Amino acid sequence: MKITLITSAASLDEVRRIKEESLALGHEFKLIDFSSFKFFKKGHEFSFSPEIPDSDLVIIRGLFSTMKSLESLKDYLGYRRAKIFDNNLFAQKYSMNKSYDILKLILHKIPVPDTFSTREYKDLYRLGDKLGFPLVMKSSRAGKGGKVWLVKDNSEFVNFINKFDRENYPAKNILVQGFIDYKYDLRILVIGEKMYCMRRIPRAGDFRANFSLGGSVELFPLTPELKKLAKDAMDAIGLEVAGVDVLIDKDNKNYILEVNHTPGMVGMEKATGENITKIYLNYAIKNAR
Repeated sequence: MKITLITSAASLDEVRRIKEESLALGHEFKLIDFSSFKFFKKGHEFSFSPEIPDSDLVIIRGLFSTMKSLESLKDYLGYRRAKIFDNNLFAQKYSMNKSYDILKLILHKIPVPDTFSTREYKDLYRLGDKLGFPLVMKSSRAGKGGKVWLVKDNSEFVNFINKFDRENYPAKNILVQGFIDYKYDLRILVIGEKMYCMRRIPRAGDFRANFSLGGSVELFPLTPELKKLAKDAMDAIGLEVAGVDVLIDKDNKNYILEVNHTPGMVGMEKATGENITKIYLNYAIKNAR
């Protein structure tokens, strides 16, 4: 089988692992880095780069800002001759935005931290004392723990807002959440009907427990309550494959922190000792449409 992986995050370990497992299963593999996408038209001449080869299976993941460009090319490239696994990317018209996902979770009555999102900076300036401190500020368009800040008081909060405002960073891309004093930070990886759970332990001096940021991981038991919570969150967002991040506070209350559309697999492989990438790849092959 000819497998092509299209991504705008070609340097991630998950991309390397998908290539390794594709080749180990005897498939041909091509990687297309779509972050450098460009096209040219003059008269009747039209060309685009990078070129996408004929494929039996196209896996699309981690496109983020280039998703709309690829969607525009989908029919032109004749993808209907190949099966595609995109984790419902085009069906949802999805562009990476945690604010929209949190809103979906809230509307489905799934427990999340206290959250505020706005398109107006004037709303942010008067927000701090209303949510209470400490609180967490994050970019709604960043992943893997990037652009996340713990804010201890209103003075620090205002300094952050002033900085973003001066840099003309859109207010709609700032997500503000109450800080959960958690006992456990969990990642539940869901691949179809299969679920895996690991505890994420932050490195010294960091409140973020992401494996990609140097945190350590260990296997964590999946209770029926956690399984249902993860499944409900997946259904609310509309995904087949996802990383569901759960915080358990000191009173054993569960909160969904976010649902990751393009979850990493290397950390879960370390925690479980299983070949998670192979399981993901076989799922993509079986469920491509």
